[in-house]
This record gives sequence, structure tokens and C-alpha cells, in this order.
Amino acid sequence: RNTGDRASREVVQVYLSPAEADQPVRLVGWAAEEVPAGGTVDVPVRCDARMWRRWDSAAGGWAGLVGGELLVARGLGDVRLRLPLG
Repeated sequence: RNTGDRASREVVQVYLSPAEADQPVRLVGWAAEEVPAGGTVDVPVRCDARMWRRWDSAAGGWAGLVGGELLVARGLGDVRLRLPLG
């Protein structure tokens, strides 16, 4: 949403905050959209599936991350929405 009186460009970032304490928060996708003055737009963000996994040394391969939450933000210092993951 652009509450200003001039058109702007908004960048939406989506981060995965894994439930596993030893896993870092990671940027999984982002998108930019032009927003007219006083306007609201939906910004679809494609998330990279490779960012939803971790290396499992014991198994010698990739393992999926389970749980945690998605953070929708302008940046990690400006989180606008938290979505819990099952």
C-alpha cells in the first residue's frame, strides 16, 4: 500500500525462519512492484524451493526444513507479516 501522494516502487521480501534453532533465517524470494499514489497492489513472490532445505551430513544429502514461519517484509528490520508453517 502506498499512502503517499507520488507513485513508488515497493520491494517485498519473504524470509523463512526455520523451527530448527541451528538454522539461520534465509531470504527465499522477493519481488518489486510499482504502486500508484494512494494505491494498493498485490505482489506475488516466487520462493526458491532450494532455500527450504538443509544439508544433512549424516545422511549425505539434502533434507527438507519442517515448521517455522514465513516473514513478509521490506527487510528483516521491517517485518510486516508472520505466517506460521505447520
